[in-house]
Amino acid sequence: MTSEKNFKKKMKRYHKNHEDHKEMSPRAKKAAAGAASALLGVGIMTGANTHVVKAAGYREDEIAEVESANVLSSEKTKVRISVQQRTNSTEDQNGEVISDESTETSNDVVTDTSTETASTNPESVATNDTTVDTTSTEGTSQLETQSTETTTEQVSATGDTSNEKTPKEETKTPTYDDAKNEVENINNTNNSKLDEAIENAKGEGVEVDVANGEDITTNVSGIKDAEGKLEEHIQKQLDKINKALEQYRTELEKYNKESKDYEIKLAEYNQKKADYIEELKKYGLWDENNVDIDKVSQDLILDPNESSKVTVVYKGDNVTVGTGNKTIGTNPDTQVVLDQFYKINKETLGEFLRLEYTGFQNSKYGNVDIGKISVSFSGWKPNYERDKYDPSGIYFNNKLTDGFWYVHSDGVTVDITLYDKKDNPIDLKDGTAYITAGSLNSEGTGSKYIEKAEIINDKEHNEYGGSGLALPESTVKVHEGAGIYGGDVLYSEKNNEVLVIYGDVNDKTIRKQTQAAINAWGDTETNRVIINKYINWDNSNDNKKAIFGAGLFKVHGKKIKIRFSTGTGSAWATYSTSIPKMTLDAVHPGKAPERPTLKIEVEKKQIVLNKNSSVHIHYVDVYNDIQNGVTSGFDHVSLGHGTELGEHVQHIEYLAIGDKYQNTLWDWASAGYVLAEMYVPEALKGTIKDDPQHHYVYLTHNTETEHRHKDVNQVIHYNYEDGTTAHEDYNGKTLHFDQKGTKDLVTGEITWDGEWTPVQSFEMVKSPEIENYVTDRLEVGPYNIIVTNDNYGDNLDKEDWVVYKAQIKETSRDKVVTQVIHYVYEDGSTAKPDHVSVNLVFTQTGVKNMVTGEEIWDGEWTKTQTFVTVVSPVIEGYTADRLEVGPYDITVTNDNYGNNLDKEDTVVYRPNTTTPDLDPDPTPAPDPTPTPDPDPTPTPDPEPEPTPGPLPEEEPDKENKGTGTAKVAPVKAATVSDEAQTPETVSTTEGISDESTEVAEKSQNEETLPETGDKKAEAAGVLGALAATMGITGLDASRRRKASAKVNRKDKKNGK
Repeated sequence: MTSEKNFKKKMKRYHKNHEDHKEMSPRAKKAAAGAASALLGVGIMTGANTHVVKAAGYREDEIAEVESANVLSSEKTKVRISVQQRTNSTEDQNGEVISDESTETSNDVVTDTSTETASTNPESVATNDTTVDTTSTEGTSQLETQSTETTTEQVSATGDTSNEKTPKEETKTPTYDDAKNEVENINNTNNSKLDEAIENAKGEGVEVDVANGEDITTNVSGIKDAEGKLEEHIQKQLDKINKALEQYRTELEKYNKESKDYEIKLAEYNQKKADYIEELKKYGLWDENNVDIDKVSQDLILDPNESSKVTVVYKGDNVTVGTGNKTIGTNPDTQVVLDQFYKINKETLGEFLRLEYTGFQNSKYGNVDIGKISVSFSGWKPNYERDKYDPSGIYFNNKLTDGFWYVHSDGVTVDITLYDKKDNPIDLKDGTAYITAGSLNSEGTGSKYIEKAEIINDKEHNEYGGSGLALPESTVKVHEGAGIYGGDVLYSEKNNEVLVIYGDVNDKTIRKQTQAAINAWGDTETNRVIINKYINWDNSNDNKKAIFGAGLFKVHGKKIKIRFSTGTGSAWATYSTSIPKMTLDAVHPGKAPERPTLKIEVEKKQIVLNKNSSVHIHYVDVYNDIQNGVTSGFDHVSLGHGTELGEHVQHIEYLAIGDKYQNTLWDWASAGYVLAEMYVPEALKGTIKDDPQHHYVYLTHNTETEHRHKDVNQVIHYNYEDGTTAHEDYNGKTLHFDQKGTKDLVTGEITWDGEWTPVQSFEMVKSPEIENYVTDRLEVGPYNIIVTNDNYGDNLDKEDWVVYKAQIKETSRDKVVTQVIHYVYEDGSTAKPDHVSVNLVFTQTGVKNMVTGEEIWDGEWTKTQTFVTVVSPVIEGYTADRLEVGPYDITVTNDNYGNNLDKEDTVVYRPNTTTPDLDPDPTPAPDPTPTPDPDPTPTPDPEPEPTPGPLPEEEPDKENKGTGTAKVAPVKAATVSDEAQTPETVSTTEGISDESTEVAEKSQNEETLPETGDKKAEAAGVLGALAATMGITGLDASRRRKASAKVNRKDKKNGK
């Protein structure tokens, strides 16, 4: 007998041996306590020995062991309380049930009340029945907890010992549980060695990946052979770990040495860099906003040595193929030749040219190889500030990194899209890709020559975009962009162009450019240091100082969009992924050594003892079969139809052969099922057999009727063009539609197969009238509304907008142009009545906004009209300063409509002189009063010799058309008579020439003056005629020269 004191000692010793076990769950503790009480009673009643063994599928944290004292035999009794989660079971060749996860929870109390195993003693099976009872009502489902209970019929619930008999002492026969215990001890002993080695490896920083290998299965007689296989496997794993650790320690020792050397070099570099930065700060070449180049991680590589090929895949209507090239640099080994040219003929906002670069071998983004790059050009606005006679366009070549040269444009926007080898766009992640905007020359703030590069972002900054970064030592700074989608702009406010040497670089050119820089910047010590350090920074043959005129863009997204611009209209633009280096005389030690890593893959194995048999109740959904006409004849011992509901399989396992079981069926009605066919009795209760048993319960879906509705509304908005309300909304009646359907209570799916309410309509609605407005829709509707299953989820509401626009009417306006000629003496008194021409009337049509009153004058004006030539009247004894006035071509346009186009001229009459004075500056003497003859007979004028006309290419200056400039026509001097003459109007179609003017060699007045014998009057008349002829001829020659120069300028501009 075991006293209570001894029992407590044994329990304490048991717990000490299992102190490393995981804490039991509250449920397991409760079950263990109950089982311990029950088995203590069993020991007192029967004196039986109980054993525990770990079988396949158990988890260590799901097992609770309770040890009790065997009152009669002084042997320990163990009870295993297990919670099994299993779904599917398969039987191996030894009858073991290999199972996965379970949805059933079973509390199996495994007991042994006999000294012989049930499998070898049929009578023991008959007399020691173990029953799993879940108490079910036939044909219904009463399951509340989906669990099974195991009861031992021989065990009294109260532990009554009144009929207890003392068993006979006999030699204990090994049982199935004893074999399980032996296997468990073997597994623990061997795997603990492996666990210890794994923990030691992890302690040295090694990653150990533990995998569960294939179990070593065995029967009772093969346990020793299985133990040898397990020991062999464990030893191989230990040898693998030790070998890997030995190599890892060697690599770690090497890493430690290299890391130490690297830290020393890095410290030296950082110190030089820090000293250099302090020096840069003194000269204003470093501030806190500068990016640390050493910390820039560039994953985008565009190899400048690629042998790529460019193809023009699109050119707009305004783009034509040109000729010529641009060469940058003088060194044949490094110079860039842009040998393809496309002319852009006029301003284009959208895309006008797209290039595709292919043939990349070494360019990549991270680990992704670049297959092609698409470059699209847009935003072209002509600018002829420099090189005015060169054609407008873009030069480029086959190499992407050589960039392009744009000519005669304020700038150009470039879209760059990268593609992988499978033509998929490459998405650049933020902080992994950078584009260098180099050679950003500038003549400084206030100059038009400032090369700029602006990153363009999409509206949400999601698809593409970026930001600017300022580099140390650079004159290029980051400026805020102007547009709503614009990003940072890179350019230099300082004149860095003055440090650039074009042509040969020698002492003379360096001195010359150095002095130019001093003159531009000022002669200070700081400026001299910077000038001497960065002179000739923009050298295409040597880029060591390129950082002085460079900036950086951090880019992301599926494309890169940059706008290059300059106020002078022409520049070379490049895009590179090579980040400029500082001019620091020190080299960064590079990437730090990587600490070696080691990952050991270890495979664990364990011995698994074959299991006993089991029973499985399956639930099968045969709804689809029934829909297809199969309504009966389902196989109840194997799956012949339908779809198994794996999550509801019930497993009754770990019972000895011959044990009886009872099962509570799953409550299928709660999930929306009904029986399709009556199940077999074995689904409720039966006896465990040698082979696993499977029973199938067939179910189908239950259904119910559902209804749904849809309301359709109508509203019409009446708005003006600016969106404001013109009239209150019209709201139509609501249309109601209904439909019936069938709901599947299993899936919740509703089949809407009923008829919808028939078609209904919204009637036609006339749009209200509003004074001085017109509408685009005089009426709305009618609408026939039909609801179907296809459009049920759509918005069928009818919402219309009627827009009212201001009424536009035609209108016209006139422009009246007058002409008056005044004839006066030198003292301003009237010599003859004014000549007033017929008014010229010009008319233009336009349109008028009847709401705002705004008028738009876009019609054609009346074409050019003319005030014809008017010959000045003859006044005896006087000579007019203008022999004729006009003609004038009058053209009215919108630009001059508000101007005074009236023609008002004054003809001044001066007395005729009697004695011409050959002195260059004579003092005129008063003319004698002539005594005219009563009726002088006019003498015919001599025919003047024609003056040579202008060159054939001379044409009237079209630019002066419509400005009222008089045409000069060949006329003869009028003969002076005794009586005043009325001004004579000369037709512009007869006797008028646009090309020349003829003047009589002698004054007509000579014939009408009294003969005094003094030839001075004759000489004066001759001189006056010659002077007039020379003046007109000189004016004509001047006009020819100007016209010729203008033609030459136009020819030069057009490239002739």
